[in-house]
Amino acid sequence: ATDMSQEQINTILQAHNNYRKAVNLTATNMEYMEWDDSLATIAQDWADGCDFAHNSNRGDNYAGSVGENIYAGTGSYTAGSETENWHSEVSDYTYSSNSCRSGAVCGHYTQVVWATSKKLGCGVKLCSTLGTVNWSNANLVVCNYAPSGNFVGQKPYITGTPCTQCANGNDNCSDKLCGKD
Repeated sequence: ATDMSQEQINTILQAHNNYRKAVNLTATNMEYMEWDDSLATIAQDWADGCDFAHNSNRGDNYAGSVGENIYAGTGSYTAGSETENWHSEVSDYTYSSNSCRSGAVCGHYTQVVWATSKKLGCGVKLCSTLGTVNWSNANLVVCNYAPSGNFVGQKPYITGTPCTQCANGNDNCSDKLCGKD
């Protein structure tokens, strides 16, 4: 289970799906993202440890590959701020060359818009001390994705007419996103 409220869950999911449907160069294969309680439990358990680092064992108890984004901030937590932060990396990413500006980070952005990642689960924890960065009173947000994205040499999505290359056909295309299973 996650410590996030249903409202926070809805906000994070909506932020992901809004960014996914709005990719600049529309995607033929962008899946609609849905919440996954198992991924949320894994994320919450990791967030509870208050360490600003990736969980290398996140996929141990999940069928399939699991991607992960982490975010930390001080002050009150506003759901969706982590997704906005990850998406902001788009300014350093070039789709045509599938590259990131030198010295910049783009992997959080590409995971958010990785077309075939269609399950999401997140957790949040207010940490009195956040390990690795040694911040006080910081919110740690962990989001896990399945199937994971960010495969070396692969672009996050295929460009073209929305929903023309959905994994399950294009019968259930909704607002530029391949529909629910």
